[in-house]
Amino acid sequence: MSLLFTPFRSLALVSSPVPFSVQRRGVKYFVTTAADTSFQIFDTAKLRLKFVGPTLPAPVTALASSQNLTFAAAGGEDDQEPPGIWVCERGQTVCVLRGHAGKIDQLLPFGKGHLLSLSVAEGALMVWDVEGQCQSGSIEFEAGFSPCIIAHPDTYLNKIVVGSSEGRVQLWNLRTSKMVYEYENVAGTSPNDSVTSIVQSSVIDVMAVGFQSGAIQVHDMRLDAAIVQFDAEDTVTALSFRSDGTNQLCAGCGNGHMLVFDLDKRELLSSFEAHGTMAVLGAHHLVGEPAMVTMGADNALHVWLFDDQFSGVALSLINI
Repeated sequence: MSLLFTPFRSLALVSSPVPFSVQRRGVKYFVTTAADTSFQIFDTAKLRLKFVGPTLPAPVTALASSQNLTFAAAGGEDDQEPPGIWVCERGQTVCVLRGHAGKIDQLLPFGKGHLLSLSVAEGALMVWDVEGQCQSGSIEFEAGFSPCIIAHPDTYLNKIVVGSSEGRVQLWNLRTSKMVYEYENVAGTSPNDSVTSIVQSSVIDVMAVGFQSGAIQVHDMRLDAAIVQFDAEDTVTALSFRSDGTNQLCAGCGNGHMLVFDLDKRELLSSFEAHGTMAVLGAHHLVGEPAMVTMGADNALHVWLFDDQFSGVALSLINI
């Protein structure tokens, strides 16, 4: 086929309904979004398209980025293409990691040269050696614990936090593939209230956990103690702490709204419509800046600028 007809980008498609990946390179931030069977990389300064990834054999189901590498999971949603993780560098596929039997729902770079992949359908978590291009470990969960989301608590060496669709949260050691602790004081508003979001704060040991019911709990993971609880009144689909010295937590919801909570006063500061009536799929604050990037199921990407440190009012600075 002539290079004249080589695919470059999808017209009018900003993002498929897959959570984005945000990466800092130097003083600049880049956002990677899924675009059906490929991915796109934008800068956050003006949301300009900087790069388009290769075309994969199936739609992208999960994304992650680390240094010069972009990880894109695809396949497993039908019998046409088996699930795999495409490791790409500057538009070229370096390798494809295979081992999952079902659709891959989340990717998480971990440590130096390692990647975690979670398949909700098969309840499997795998550890990959990216440099060696092979699987280096896996975790088997007990019956009654269905993993649905993973996160790495800062400074916790070789450990991850795993949330389940039953509402339980556990701490696991990846080196030994053993559970270290199950949190007794992390819970939603009812039994089997599925965990939908987990995010690290700028404070060591403190993470926020969101639930399907709309419950949000800021938790001390070392002491297993709740610090503050909020109610978003809709499914929590994204969480992000401000990192510019302001003690606020932003929550994206399934109804398209963003809520801003004051952690000092323990109250709701503001609420605004971020993505119409479509779910907010991702939210990320830029370190040291009063700015936040969000994406939603409405095929839109926004950069929000917070007006001041107290009101919680955010203005849409750039959007595509």
